[in-house]
Amino acid sequence: MNCKAPGCTREAGRYGRLCPMHIVRQRTHGHPQQSPVNRKELYPWLDAVRPVIDRNRHKDGIKIAEERWIELLKRCGNYAVHGDGKGHVNHAVRKACESLCALAQEANFEEVLETVAALLALQGFEPRRFESDAAFSVQLARSLRRLGTTSVGSYYDRNTGKMRGVYRKYPRHASLYLARLVIEAIGGAAMCISKAVLSDWERTARLNGQYLASLVEIG
Repeated sequence: MNCKAPGCTREAGRYGRLCPMHIVRQRTHGHPQQSPVNRKELYPWLDAVRPVIDRNRHKDGIKIAEERWIELLKRCGNYAVHGDGKGHVNHAVRKACESLCALAQEANFEEVLETVAALLALQGFEPRRFESDAAFSVQLARSLRRLGTTSVGSYYDRNTGKMRGVYRKYPRHASLYLARLVIEAIGGAAMCISKAVLSDWERTARLNGQYLASLVEIG
């Protein structure tokens, strides 16, 4: 049986509908056809959300989001150590909680908020960039984990004679839960910021269009 991913003619795995390559891509990126959102692609959106955060820093929405972030970190730290308090531990949940606690040691709240708002702005501007909600969640988790160094390993490249960075494999279920926790905590504030960014871009595009139309009338 062939792989069910569109356009793929490889043979599917013995116990699934996808070939080994698309299975790895689904685990790594959240969907068999999802391509990763890298730093270069996210930089313009990060640059766009920062001014919006700066001019709204004093407002209650940002302050409340930071309080919710701090509360989330407390709950994650408690779960990472004690589980649910009844002797039960979900390993994916613990992994997500440990990752968020480690992230908080290297990145501040504003960097996290910028990253979440930038991903939401990218999704709003280009909805087809993400193949599914799960794909968006995994890309969000990957982008957040990039803020720290605990998820980064290194290896020696014999061809170049240099050390290269590589991101360690991360369980898909942990990525989904990590993104869920962050969105529940600060997603509201990040969504408002992303909408403000898109509104600013639309306003700028409209003004530029009017300016170009006025130039045509000069002739």
